[in-house]
Amino acid sequence: MKGILFKPEDIKAIVERRKTVTRRVIKPQPIAQTLPSPNGTIVRSLGYFWKSHFINQSEDLIYYARYQVGETVYIKEAGVWDNKTKFRAYKANMPNTQTKWQSPLFMPEWAARYFIKTKDVRAERLSLPLSPEELALEGGETALPILEKINGLWVFRYEFEFSS
Repeated sequence: MKGILFKPEDIKAIVERRKTVTRRVIKPQPIAQTLPSPNGTIVRSLGYFWKSHFINQSEDLIYYARYQVGETVYIKEAGVWDNKTKFRAYKANMPNTQTKWQSPLFMPEWAARYFIKTKDVRAERLSLPLSPEELALEGGETALPILEKINGLWVFRYEFEFSS
């Protein structure tokens, strides 16, 4: 099973079912392939090159998305876990303690307590502003700083449902 990283405030919004969409930057970015008109002014799009693949439409990119529709993914979060004893504690539950927390990057699947199931995957060029409905799916105004950083880039838009 694959894992996915979220900021602690996003994990809280997911658990409270206020966040059901996330966007992840496509790496490397697709490169548009165009054909100039005979007079050199009008350009017609032929599609996109992504890695070594030629893609006719942005919908074809979803086949290369890390997470696919129907896939269950565990949410990685900072904590302490022990492979031998299976002990686990989470930073979100004890934020003011002086514990040396392990990075969520290395969180094993067995230590996860939250899971999401992918309902929809799309490839799109992010264009702000989002509609109020779409911003609400992203978790509200708190998502704007991150969305502004990736505005104009190609992203995978994942819609998901929470399952504990």
